[in-house]
Amino acid sequence: MAWTEPGKPTLSGNTSNKNESDSEDNPCIKKTKINRNTAGITKDFRRFRSKPKYVIDLFAGDHSLAKYYLRNDPRCRVLCVDIRSKEDSLRTVPKHLWNRIVYIQYNIKNLTYAKLKEWVYEAWQVSMSEVYHCHASPDCRTLSKADKGRSGYRLEDGSPNPYASHHHKQMVAEHDAALKAALQVMHEMAQKHPNTCLTIENPIGYFHMQPPFKGIVLSCHLKFKEIFSFL
Repeated sequence: MAWTEPGKPTLSGNTSNKNESDSEDNPCIKKTKINRNTAGITKDFRRFRSKPKYVIDLFAGDHSLAKYYLRNDPRCRVLCVDIRSKEDSLRTVPKHLWNRIVYIQYNIKNLTYAKLKEWVYEAWQVSMSEVYHCHASPDCRTLSKADKGRSGYRLEDGSPNPYASHHHKQMVAEHDAALKAALQVMHEMAQKHPNTCLTIENPIGYFHMQPPFKGIVLSCHLKFKEIFSFL
């Protein structure tokens, strides 16, 4: 136990039970301790929230993720990547949110970690370690089972259907290449920045059967494996 009076040195060591009891029962002393602890927590929280939240949305589509973050956090910034034109992709986003979106029209099958890192720095002048969340929502048209088998994109094991039309084969190849590239980028992010939240969204179907996904589940550390096991 230690205490200080103005103009007197700090006293420490054993004290009488009476003094300990008086100190413990003194509401002023208790209140001072509580206020100091609360002030410290508040200061730490304010320091944490002083940084904007940086989010990456791959296969942004209609920007569902961006709209959620931007509406709920006025300091959030989102980098969205999709093959669609900017005008088409942003048509459902309220215009007052556009100034916090960096949109990049790009075919994700060509994406690399180095390229994404370059975009993040150009957009916000921050490193990849500052990214709060990276999300991917690959095109589900060739991964879904909701077509009742009529589309013929894939076989039951999730592999491309060799008897499908040329157009369907081409679409499957494009989607698989984009999925593979996105998973490779997120795999690298998981290894380099384990504190970044990484999520992938897709309906129940052939997604979990794809070789790039299986490879990540087998090769990644347990934390990453657990995240993907729930999809």
